[in-house]
Amino acid sequence: MSTQIPHRFNSSAFQWLVVMTAVCIAGCSSNADPLNLPPRLQPVTGTITIDGKPLSGIVVTFVPIAEGGSMTLGETDKDGQYRLSYVGMPGCAPGEYRVMLSYKTMGDGKSISLDTQSSLIISTEAAKAAERMPEKYVSQATTLKASIPAGGGVIDFNLTGPLR
Repeated sequence: MSTQIPHRFNSSAFQWLVVMTAVCIAGCSSNADPLNLPPRLQPVTGTITIDGKPLSGIVVTFVPIAEGGSMTLGETDKDGQYRLSYVGMPGCAPGEYRVMLSYKTMGDGKSISLDTQSSLIISTEAAKAAERMPEKYVSQATTLKASIPAGGGVIDFNLTGPLR
């Protein structure tokens, strides 16, 4: 003998649940773009010098201050020049940013690249690398800020040391 429990599917309640879930996902999300498209990127380059001298291997991170920006990264070359990119695409969304800098070196003085710092697997030596950038430029409490206009642009930073 089996006991069956009557099952009634309430289609109007189910439809209401689906609609409310969709509304919440679209309207309650912190992402202003419901299609989750990449931001409109503008070319951003610049030069970073410390006490007037360019330094290669500085990892540059632009962190948006307000909604609508995109966290973008770059790395200085031998001339201290960087070019920002967002998830591998060149450029940065217009807006206001905090600018964080990192200059980590290994025991032999060689800087640790952006690729190494952002890798999921980091060597023991790289994990022990010393941060040489002055503290006021490293954390989210950085004193550096940048405003990216609608057409992008050149954002240079002439910093003072000394390095740590």
